[in-house]
Amino acid sequence: MLAPGDRAVVVISSELAKGTFEKEIRLNQMIPLNGKSYRVVGILAKDGGLLGGMGGLFGSSVYMPYQEVYSLQNNEEDLSEREQDVYDNIEIKLHDEADYDAALQEIERKLRLARRVTEDKQDFYVSSSKETIESTQKLINGLTSFLAFIAGISLLVGSTGIANTMFTSVLEKTKEIGIMKAIGAKNSDIMMIFLCNAAMISLVGGMIGILLGTAAVQLILFFISVKMNVPFEFALSLKGTVIATLVSIAVGLIAGLVPAKNASELKPVDALRYE
Repeated sequence: MLAPGDRAVVVISSELAKGTFEKEIRLNQMIPLNGKSYRVVGILAKDGGLLGGMGGLFGSSVYMPYQEVYSLQNNEEDLSEREQDVYDNIEIKLHDEADYDAALQEIERKLRLARRVTEDKQDFYVSSSKETIESTQKLINGLTSFLAFIAGISLLVGSTGIANTMFTSVLEKTKEIGIMKAIGAKNSDIMMIFLCNAAMISLVGGMIGILLGTAAVQLILFFISVKMNVPFEFALSLKGTVIATLVSIAVGLIAGLVPAKNASELKPVDALRYE
């Protein structure tokens, strides 16, 4: 896409093409950069990987011939570096079959030779997208573990709350239970009524939890994206929603089982006399 001697041309990331200007940028369009116009000769495709490929790794990025970079700089330090062909960053893309670790070691060795420094006096560092992916994955795993812990505590607190609510409901409706039994309601009917009540409470709580959890994850990923300049996307899957809903209902049924059983075993005479 870029060749030696190219002038006034750039390659941009898909994030920059879609989200920076008023309209989406396409190939061969002109874009303004620091008071100059440049023709877009390439747009990096957004990779489906964790960091979205080269364009995703560096967010909204612009690539251009180094001569053009120097032409955008005008302070004395930059002019001095231009005269000496000084670079502050070099990006290298390896073939898929390349030995990653061996390649990094060879790059470091050649840079030390070129800069005439020993390993203990090395004045540069080599980083890789692999390291970035690993550190990001650790962050995501830590976040997942934290959210799982919070979810476990929430289930425990929620089940306790549902059980207390159902016990209170049984006490408040003791007379109604006696009346229903007096007119022929079976123990299984009473138990089913209270189990359905517990399931409805947990279903509503579960749906609220899904909405609040989704909002919290979106907020956390937003701050991570801003901090690391790495775009993260979160989509609530239908499968995950169904599983979360079923789990919340199951927790409600388990929590309401004992209160429902107690309600079903009340004797009609005792229930009608209850004050």
